[in-house]
Amino acid sequence: MKLILLIIVSLLSVAKLPAQNPITPNGKEVLTVSMSHLLPWEIISINQQMEYNYPEVYPIQFPVPDFGLFNCHFFAWNNNQGYTIWTGTADIWKNGEPTEYKWFNYPTDYFTDASYSTPSGYSSYVQSTSSTAPIAVYRNSGVITHSARRLSNSSSLISKWGQWGIYYHQPNEVPLAYGSVTENYEINPNYRPVGDGDPGGRDWETIPAAISGIPSGGIIPVLSGSQTLNSNVTIPSGVVLSINSGAMVNFNGYSLTSTGGTISIQSGGRVTLNSATFPEGSGSGITYEINGINVGATFNGIGQTIKANTTSDWSFYQWSDGNTSNPRTITSTVNIYAKYKGIQKSDDPLAYTNNSQRKIVKTADGWLHQVYQSMGHVFIEHSSNNGTSWVIGNNGQPLDNGEGKCPRATILI
Repeated sequence: MKLILLIIVSLLSVAKLPAQNPITPNGKEVLTVSMSHLLPWEIISINQQMEYNYPEVYPIQFPVPDFGLFNCHFFAWNNNQGYTIWTGTADIWKNGEPTEYKWFNYPTDYFTDASYSTPSGYSSYVQSTSSTAPIAVYRNSGVITHSARRLSNSSSLISKWGQWGIYYHQPNEVPLAYGSVTENYEINPNYRPVGDGDPGGRDWETIPAAISGIPSGGIIPVLSGSQTLNSNVTIPSGVVLSINSGAMVNFNGYSLTSTGGTISIQSGGRVTLNSATFPEGSGSGITYEINGINVGATFNGIGQTIKANTTSDWSFYQWSDGNTSNPRTITSTVNIYAKYKGIQKSDDPLAYTNNSQRKIVKTADGWLHQVYQSMGHVFIEHSSNNGTSWVIGNNGQPLDNGEGKCPRATILI
């Protein structure tokens, strides 16, 4: 193989571009350098050199002016190229060609970005002992010089040579300046994010899918959104399921357990919401929300915030554990239900007794105000439309802080 002058200079002194740089799958920005489009005479020269010096190498894409803007590392490591080994030349730009081409000198950010994972500690790529890993890295005198994508069931590689074209070749069919393949890299098999929010789009979609084949020591972070179980799920030994803040898991009548694995809830807790109760009569139509998502009349799962929705006839009164916050932030395991106060309803048949006490008054602004007793407390309701509709005042809570009875409404002037 002939040693020729290639346009593969590292250009370490060129100014770095401030924006629109590539990011690693974990979200770390990769700093790039500025390059120029290829000129027509340069393209002619490249093609002539390839034909003369590398007749055994097959050009997949001949160089065009834009090829001067990006190099082998961008071609091999960019997230657009997917994370699995390629099955053929059709996999080039597997996830769509990028809108901008970039040039960066070294790919080390892709396997040294562990501080950017959620939780931290898991780099996007790891070195693989397998010679069938998706990415092959060349070194010369210990310095990384070249990156290539590997094809499955073959020793062949596809790579871009500096500002040159994209070529199909054997590992040793490269310029001498590249050296030789010294290591192989694969996407980190121990880090399997589920849900929206992963910068690299590595969404395993469901918890069972992420569990399948995960090695011991792996972690499955549920990053955001809602996960609904469709079967019983068991976290295997040595594996961590991490439920991030803002993520919800709806057990959907199934179970989430572990056999030596770990279920780590970063914030919130296990939540069981039972059907709402109506101490003043028969009510219906009540639903709950977990993390802002309506989950129906009952829920069992993991979440951070809960809310009991209201209807035109029923107003939230309190949770069964006495908490009156609605919505409510969850910080531990809870097993509760919502209690509702009916509008224009009372469980006390003597709610309006003692006629010497005024129960309804009208203020100068035309509003009606009504007081009565129910559930051992005194409540007030207001109407702005002469009694056509009412709302419970004091945020749905009683006026007294103990047991109240025999209320009287008075207008203070």
